[in-house]
Amino acid sequence: MDFPSEPFLVPLIFTTISGSRDRLDRSNFIEGNGSITPSSVLASWGPEEGGRMRGSVIGLEDGSIVILPSLQRQEAHVQLNLKTPVHLARSTSPSSPSRMSVSRTSLMTSRSPSPSGHSPSPFSVNMRSRIVSGVTTEQVEAPKNYVDFDEEADKLKDMLKGHAPKEKEREKERNVDRPPSVDAGSSGDKMTPGNTESSAIKRKDAPRSHLSVSGSHAFTTSGHVLLPCRGPRKSVSNVQLFSDLEVIAVLQESGHLCILHSTDGRSLTTTHLNNTNLLPPEGVSPRNSQHDLWIWDTLRAYCAGEYTLLVACASLDPNSSSFTCADSPELGGSEQCRLVVLELRTNHLAGAFSVTLEKLGQWYCDSSSKAVELYWTPERQYAPYSYCNASLAYTSPEALMFCYINTDNHFVEQKLHIVPPGVIPNPAAGHAQAFRDRERDHQSAESLPLNLSHALGPLANPFKQTKRTEQTTGVSDDSSPQPGRVTLGPAFVSTEAISAMPHRNYRFAAIEGLVRGLVWSDQEVVAFMYEKRSFRVLFACQWQNIIDCAWFENDQLVVAFEDKCELYSLRNVVDANNDVVKAASLKELPQGAIVQPKLLLQTFITEPYDSVELTSSRHFMMTLRDSNGRRVLKSFHWNDVSDEGQLLQLNEPKNSTDSSRIIWSSRKSSVSRDQSDSIGTLSAVMPLSVNLVILGYTDGRLRQTTLTKMCQDPGSNWSSFYGKTSEVSLGAPVVILHLVKSEKTNERLMVGGGDDGSVGIWNMDLKLCAYWTIFLTLLTKVIQFDEEDLRTSPLRGCILCVSEDGTIAVVALDSLQFLYIIPGSPTPLHEIWLKEDENHHHHLLLLYTDRRVRLWDVKTKEFWRSMASDKAEELKSQGGWKVKSLDKPTSSPSPLSVIGSHDQGLDSVSTLVLNMEHFISESTTVIKSISTSKNQTANILAARDRLKAILSVLLTPGINPSIDEICEEQLGIVVMGDVSVGFHKLGCTSLYQSAVSEQPWRISGEVSATRALAIIVSLRALGIFEEFSDAVSTVSAFYTTSLGSLIGPSYKPPDLAYLAQKWFDAIGSVELRHAVRTLFDAAVVRLSDEETIALVNEWQQHLPSLQPEADQESRTAALSLFLCGYLAAEKYSLFSTSALTDITKSISLYLHSAYPQHSHHAPVHFHPSYLILAIDLSSRGFHVWQHYMAVEILRRLFVLATSARKELMATTTFPPPAPGISSSPVKPVHSSPSPSKSNPSSLSRATSASLVTTGAVTSTTTVSAVARNAVLAIAGREEARGLFVMTLGMEITGTSSLSGDRPSSTTGGAGDGASASAAAGGDKDSKDSVLEHRKAVLQILAFLIRKRPLVLLPNLPKLLEAVVKSLDPNSTGGKDRDAVLDTVTEILGHVVKTFPSIDFHVSSQRLAVGTSEGTIVMYDLKTAIRLYVLEAHKEPITACSFSPDGRRLVTLSLKESVALVWKVGSSFSSFFNPGAPPRQSSRTIGGIGGWGGTGGTAGKNASDGDEPYKKLGFNVGEEGIMTTAETLKFVSFDWVADRSVKLKIRESILTFNT
Repeated sequence: MDFPSEPFLVPLIFTTISGSRDRLDRSNFIEGNGSITPSSVLASWGPEEGGRMRGSVIGLEDGSIVILPSLQRQEAHVQLNLKTPVHLARSTSPSSPSRMSVSRTSLMTSRSPSPSGHSPSPFSVNMRSRIVSGVTTEQVEAPKNYVDFDEEADKLKDMLKGHAPKEKEREKERNVDRPPSVDAGSSGDKMTPGNTESSAIKRKDAPRSHLSVSGSHAFTTSGHVLLPCRGPRKSVSNVQLFSDLEVIAVLQESGHLCILHSTDGRSLTTTHLNNTNLLPPEGVSPRNSQHDLWIWDTLRAYCAGEYTLLVACASLDPNSSSFTCADSPELGGSEQCRLVVLELRTNHLAGAFSVTLEKLGQWYCDSSSKAVELYWTPERQYAPYSYCNASLAYTSPEALMFCYINTDNHFVEQKLHIVPPGVIPNPAAGHAQAFRDRERDHQSAESLPLNLSHALGPLANPFKQTKRTEQTTGVSDDSSPQPGRVTLGPAFVSTEAISAMPHRNYRFAAIEGLVRGLVWSDQEVVAFMYEKRSFRVLFACQWQNIIDCAWFENDQLVVAFEDKCELYSLRNVVDANNDVVKAASLKELPQGAIVQPKLLLQTFITEPYDSVELTSSRHFMMTLRDSNGRRVLKSFHWNDVSDEGQLLQLNEPKNSTDSSRIIWSSRKSSVSRDQSDSIGTLSAVMPLSVNLVILGYTDGRLRQTTLTKMCQDPGSNWSSFYGKTSEVSLGAPVVILHLVKSEKTNERLMVGGGDDGSVGIWNMDLKLCAYWTIFLTLLTKVIQFDEEDLRTSPLRGCILCVSEDGTIAVVALDSLQFLYIIPGSPTPLHEIWLKEDENHHHHLLLLYTDRRVRLWDVKTKEFWRSMASDKAEELKSQGGWKVKSLDKPTSSPSPLSVIGSHDQGLDSVSTLVLNMEHFISESTTVIKSISTSKNQTANILAARDRLKAILSVLLTPGINPSIDEICEEQLGIVVMGDVSVGFHKLGCTSLYQSAVSEQPWRISGEVSATRALAIIVSLRALGIFEEFSDAVSTVSAFYTTSLGSLIGPSYKPPDLAYLAQKWFDAIGSVELRHAVRTLFDAAVVRLSDEETIALVNEWQQHLPSLQPEADQESRTAALSLFLCGYLAAEKYSLFSTSALTDITKSISLYLHSAYPQHSHHAPVHFHPSYLILAIDLSSRGFHVWQHYMAVEILRRLFVLATSARKELMATTTFPPPAPGISSSPVKPVHSSPSPSKSNPSSLSRATSASLVTTGAVTSTTTVSAVARNAVLAIAGREEARGLFVMTLGMEITGTSSLSGDRPSSTTGGAGDGASASAAAGGDKDSKDSVLEHRKAVLQILAFLIRKRPLVLLPNLPKLLEAVVKSLDPNSTGGKDRDAVLDTVTEILGHVVKTFPSIDFHVSSQRLAVGTSEGTIVMYDLKTAIRLYVLEAHKEPITACSFSPDGRRLVTLSLKESVALVWKVGSSFSSFFNPGAPPRQSSRTIGGIGGWGGTGGTAGKNASDGDEPYKKLGFNVGEEGIMTTAETLKFVSFDWVADRSVKLKIRESILTFNT
């Protein structure tokens, strides 16, 4: 599976600027203006049960398609249920046709509808209640629901045989193998059997018309899809429909092949066939085609079982430089055909349907591109014949055959074999031997049913990642062709020619190994049959003006002429004497018999039509124009013919003109009469910024507007809608616009082209400065080289205007003069190269699409030479060339970009694509800026108005009146309905029409996700304004939680997998990722337990920890971790222990994707988003992962939180000690000789680094910020706090380095520190890494103290003891102490400043730590040991403080209302009794400062040290009642003198002597 990254683009169809009369009706606008060009192909899905047609696709010459589903299918579309079994059906019927609208339940595996947005469970309860009901508090070690992996092997075997695990017994009971369902409809260049059921099955009821549908029209417009290629050869040449899969394959003449989803038209994958660079099969002559241009006009689809093959064919372009008379059949030459065989693979994981295309082979043959076919034959028996001097005889139960009609009109057949992946044919071994080896393998499988896997190799494991090779794209890194996977057997050539006349159209069909073919020209049609190397021409008729014809398996022929359509029977057989010969079927035709087609029915077509599709012997459809100019899809049905093709009344041929019906018609495209003279219709758009959009119209004028105005209804006041309008018309519709800059004046100018070949130049005031009529074709590109590239060039100050035929007009911008023309070429221009050599010759190298190159001298305007691409490469290798490509889109700083062109319909040219990432980032930057002037204030308000304008487009009013009222009254958003929203993916843009507000939410889960995501991220940006915050929260909650309950069963919730992909794609947008998570969490809440289990069962197999090393970084693996990880964090009770273990290992794997600088492990580099995902999952589900790999995850988070840029963490600078203070091993925290908490300047102050990210996620600053937030989140969890503190303490002291439990490289890498041997005295780098890690953890502690002091408070004494131990002077000779000294000093500064229960004295290097048990622990930082413990309080210590001379310590307990004074100075006795508390002379004071005290009693003997020196009681009333957080703010000591101190409790101040 492949999920390519893409920016978040939202197409917007602005009917407001179109000038169309139908602009107020979005349904009329897209339907009426999106199909103005002629249709080139028509393809239809076959009829449903009951006779209704399922829909059609119309391919247009402008490079777009229109999808027309049936009304019944759209309304009654039922998504797959989770409990539906997986069907991997095989083609067991030999009657499966080769030309098809492919229909296979085999590839549509049943998946969970929830992630893909197909479970419309309404939110009838609030979110919190739903979350609580979905998550239990059971222990994760013993979940009730689990996956039994012991049964997975058997389940997989059943799935590969076409059975679901729970359907195994039912399949045995059926005991019937059904062939794959094959529809009759497709593009009009292929042979089609009309009915895939056996002809022995007769209809018992009367034939039912395919038009038996209610309502005026049977079809409706689903969408107008703009395909990637919009240049030359953009016309749609062929369409293949895959029913059940809901996939559409679209081929353009340029070679672009797109696979689209039929429900919403989104692109699933694309490829360019011209870039195929594969060696031909062995025995096929190669062709030097580097200068060839090809027209891709044929696409065939074949499927059997689990596989789908696509065969694309192309003919040589007459404009190609290599085209000669020998390539033209009309001139007696031999036509050449280029073939590319591709395999289409589908994967339908829960919520993620993906398609991949792999190019298997490429070769050339002497044939027409339409005279090529592949077909399946169930049994082949060949007599031995010679090939490469080797006798070859084989018998195979099945074979994939390649056949074509060569240029001599002979039928040619070859067996085609596709080598399994990873096996490259060895040319040195000889083709014949390799072919015999393959046939020997086939002989061992004679008894097997028909299965394409014999030709394509073994079936791939759907749960295992397939390693992608360069053959996937068909283009290697170098220019050398790569081996293909296709081999061809010996060729059989018929001795009899089909006809002596050349033909241009061909149709084939293979049924039960019998090939039936039709070939026709303007004057003749010929039918033939072929089976088992027996070729026979059946008839040749002199029919003229044939457009299309089809031979159906009931031996009936349907022929479409220019003005009629006729039905013939092919069972009218006569002998040489013209006597009737009885034959049950054409297969039993005796020798010498001749078929005489008998006319049965005919229908006259009164209107000229664009395209036709012959779907069956009873039914055909056409696209045509009615009298009003509207495109019409008309269906014709012969009711006089049964399903088996027999006439119900055998009379003379009759006309049938009454069985036709219009099943779809477009709305008429028109222009408002009151506007046609004033502004015309839109023909070109150039967005320069959100504040400046230039519009070109058919009246030849330019107009100026803004994004905000485009989202509003202009009404009748068009003058205010357009800011400026050019006064002088170009004289022709403006069809293209470009922005250039004058080097001399530094002025921006606009260059536009008219549809008559004219070129005009306007300034930014829309004044037409100059115009010329230069070209015979349209202007397509304007090239301007950089100034530094043209310092001495004659082209300095000039622009190059390029037309469609490659003609270049050189125009001087400074003087606005047209200088000269460089002639064009029959092939389009691809690149322009410019260079000045050492002889001051200015070379202009023009590279065309046929790889021919022309060299011009710019200075002398002389044409030097034309050369091949190899010679041009020699020139390029000399260097110094400046390159401009005509294929690359022009870069623009604007978040808006153009997607369509003037010739693709008014809806296309009215569509702009909005880059939501860019737009939101730009808006939030402006909104968050500090206004210091009127201009900045105006910019902020303009950004606000733009957000409102975009929301007016995205929101769907009419669903909930209360929400509409909030939007209008509180947010000021007025939704006018003049702008539609489309969908963009992989270069394809789908434009949708919506007649009702609910319609945009009924298309697909991906479309719903795109719209909802755009709404949420825009609302979040608008919520920055405080006055909108409440309303934004309400509207956001509605669009994330309540849509499903109001829209009903047809609602398509946002697709989970699509949201996950957008999370990865949002590399530089924190706002977008937050919006994704909001929608994702809401969708997770909607999932039932059964849906969750099914989704996890689908995705669990793709977790990174279960993949080989090469696939661990794939997008599929990352998506699997995203989906399974967040689901496990919320609903862990539904997961098995093994699943949770795999998820935890995957998180650890991604956490170790980057290593510290001094790590001894080899680095593993994943996408930075993967690391961000692992960090976020670590904090989100730590309560789950802590049962499996908690310590390892915590260690890695500690490193990531600090290893990015150490200087970004809080740092402290200290002045040198004051005079008189002796130097000590520990740097002083206080800088004055009398430090106190009342002197804030004496404490170290940390400067926090900004965590605001402005760049991409690749910045290590962002990773560090996310990791720090994760550490904060874990530290705040009550259930994880003990483990967190323990791990933090072990990391500070370095004891964990010796524990031997650090992750090994085999389980994801270490990187947190060195191994045990390194810590015990290994190499220097390992020791340094240990110290660096300890310093990093200490910085984490400092960070936590600043950000979450209350979280650490209960465990602060333990952590500080670990900090003290890290200063052990005996550790490695004091080197460890020196390494962490600065960081420890920083931590102590933060601790003393934050917690009043802890104090540090600089001179004595003593640290006093108050605990919740009422004890005071005294540490000596010189020796890093605990000196003693003072125990007198019975309640937690609230505050403590050293006297300035360090000889007194005052402690306070608010709960006891007692302050104690301790003697803590050094004495003579402490020298003989180290570690013992100083002797106290106890005394009790009844009260402090006039406040009533509690009185006291004499303490113990001073030598005991249990009683304080003084005990002071007080009573401050209610001011002494406060929370723990309040004690950090409102309780402090202020030393007046060495023996006098003030105690501050809120507003109360108590003074006493110590």
